[in-house]
Amino acid sequence: MKKFFSFILLIFLLSSLKAQNLDLWSFGSDLKRTFNLGGEFGLTIGSSTSIMVSARGSYNFNNFVAIGINPFYWFLKSNYYYPATELHMTGMRVFLDFSVFKILYFHCEFEEMLYKAPSLSYPYNKMWYSSENLLVGPGIRQLISSRLFGYLEVLWNLNENMNSIYSSPIIRAGAIYVFPQRLKKQKSELEE
Repeated sequence: MKKFFSFILLIFLLSSLKAQNLDLWSFGSDLKRTFNLGGEFGLTIGSSTSIMVSARGSYNFNNFVAIGINPFYWFLKSNYYYPATELHMTGMRVFLDFSVFKILYFHCEFEEMLYKAPSLSYPYNKMWYSSENLLVGPGIRQLISSRLFGYLEVLWNLNENMNSIYSSPIIRAGAIYVFPQRLKKQKSELEE
């Protein structure tokens, strides 16, 4: 499975190298003072079912630093146990993106996740649990149209332990739409 994702990442990277009209390896993101809105959708069906939906919003202060939030909902169901285990998780991610090149950035996020699960001791009633994760790793963005970008991130959980929901690496993909800052029209010298 990791070989498959590595192959997809390589295709994603090489397809962006073909663009003749953009200098993808220049420093910075070229997204200065823009607001980005997008999200992710993930679906796995089988013995384990996973459905994840998230919205993503960020602001680029300059060509190198962006800050954003990412609320999400995640449903997990595992048929490996009897009775089947279901988790409904909600949470919020706060992240920083540091752009190295137009195509490549470094992603750092803090995630707080809440979920209700059976307790590990008798009488096994459901209890609320909280999970905090610090995720870091590289990401690449690919221009799809004039304002729409696709992105792919490979992240590692620095707080990973035996009770973690995630196992590293975590691979995320999604799309963002870039809203440019509206500039005020300046009066020309002839209009004054």
